[in-house]
Amino acid sequence: MARNFFVIIFSLKFLSWVIADQPLSITLIHINDLHARYEPVTATSKSEDCSEEPKVPCIAGYARVVHAIRSLKKKYKNHNPIYINAGDNFQGTVWYGFLRWDVSQAMMNLEPPSLQTLGNHEFDHGVPNLALYLNKIKWPVICANINTRNEPSIHQKINEGVVQNFLVNGELVRVGFIGVIYDKTNLTTNTGSVIFENSIVAVKCQAERLKRDGINKIVVVSHCGYAMDLQIAEEVGDLIDVIVGSHSHTLLWPNYKLNEYPYKNDIVDEYPKVIHPKIAPHRKVLVLQAYCHGKVVGAIKIDFDRNGEVQNWEANPLYLNEKYPQDNEINKQLDVWRAKVDEKSKVNIGKTKVLLEGKNCRWGECTLGNVIARIFRKSYAKKFPDQQILAMVQAASFKGDLQPGDITEGDLMRVFPFDSSVDIMELKGKYIRRSLEKAAILDRKKRFNFFQRSGFKVTYDMSKKENERVIDVHVFVKTGKYEALKDEKTYKFVTISFIANGGDNFTEISLNKQNHHVGPDSKDVIKAFLKENVITEVDVKTKKTIVNSCPYCEEKKQQ
Repeated sequence: MARNFFVIIFSLKFLSWVIADQPLSITLIHINDLHARYEPVTATSKSEDCSEEPKVPCIAGYARVVHAIRSLKKKYKNHNPIYINAGDNFQGTVWYGFLRWDVSQAMMNLEPPSLQTLGNHEFDHGVPNLALYLNKIKWPVICANINTRNEPSIHQKINEGVVQNFLVNGELVRVGFIGVIYDKTNLTTNTGSVIFENSIVAVKCQAERLKRDGINKIVVVSHCGYAMDLQIAEEVGDLIDVIVGSHSHTLLWPNYKLNEYPYKNDIVDEYPKVIHPKIAPHRKVLVLQAYCHGKVVGAIKIDFDRNGEVQNWEANPLYLNEKYPQDNEINKQLDVWRAKVDEKSKVNIGKTKVLLEGKNCRWGECTLGNVIARIFRKSYAKKFPDQQILAMVQAASFKGDLQPGDITEGDLMRVFPFDSSVDIMELKGKYIRRSLEKAAILDRKKRFNFFQRSGFKVTYDMSKKENERVIDVHVFVKTGKYEALKDEKTYKFVTISFIANGGDNFTEISLNKQNHHVGPDSKDVIKAFLKENVITEVDVKTKKTIVNSCPYCEEKKQQ
């Protein structure tokens, strides 16, 4: 775990007051998973650009988020408001794609939170990018289940938690906050040498530490996802009182405000979700989460008794619909940054004559994925003209569609936002097959991660059990025909560096690759191809993936 001691937040005028246990009311104002949605978004989140869905309300946007936070702070000014950011501010739009940590810190500094935890996407562009962000902010960043000793640029920048002090009847009352992140984050993004430890163990350890110090009101700020938050509430519910959650983009909404939220199917559970843990059934643990993309700002006033038990609460999350006011100051700042984004976004880099579909890559073959895999394979074809080259890119790389017409820098950043190099290595057929099998297993978010590929074709039967779903793999040969993949044959294999190094838990590749050579930047490879080629029907007509017996896949494609 991070070995930093808790930061104690207090005003010097409090120093002469006695620390004691008193009843206390606090108001938690919280957002999560903003994902660089500084511009308004469609209510359905099917498009980053509101103009692409003109019949759907255009809601949220950072100017509304800040207006809501400031309004809630004012409304609950006599009830100790605390603004919490639960992580994943990075990644998701061209704003972050082009301006990275800099726009993230600039927006956050316009309305600084009292504290924040880290999300998995804060690591997407590596520890150096995160370090630059941390150098520009003043509020505490808390995360108890990471060990940063091998990453000196961030080692002193992250605390296990913070203690906030409040003055009640002439005495100081302390509330502890513990940060925690999904403990498999190292498998899904670029975490460098950061070590991730068990989230439940970390929360329990820090909560016990706080209790020993006489602090009996404890809030966990979690970037672990709703399912894990419920588990934390059950297993550590004898020690903690509230969990402010994130990561799973879960909408919790109070029953008394159902008429204020128009998309009832989005609602997963009530806000707050009240857990009576089996370990201490007399206690109440409140679990919170505020959806994603700035659509909702969570808010709840909580009354504690002197023993640290939750007594009452007033839930008041806000849905930021198209009629919700915007903060003029924030809009002026957005105009400055928007000019920078527009300048970079509008540069033309190529053309496609056909739709390149990338939204449904997790549920089967997608044309955008196949084209990019083909581009990556062709980038090495001249160097190895007499060898079979297989290329694979996982579905999680692709984030949207490209419509027929010009392709701009902004388009490419939107649909293929992550940075990697295009690497070549040698890999036996059996490890390629095992990777294909793993891609056909649902992850913890109930998604597949099908590889989009070039140089071979594959057939899945999803009615079969896990690790037996790949029923046919055939590799393209120079004669224009296909031959069966041979388990013991070594193939030239092209993929992005993230996958080559075991990203998304594809360790079959990272542990068994040989003669791994790091190649050029992935976007540079794509742009070089587009400079010389227009994408046509020929590039997308060959079907390389057949997914049989998967009603779930078809259902997801329709959503």
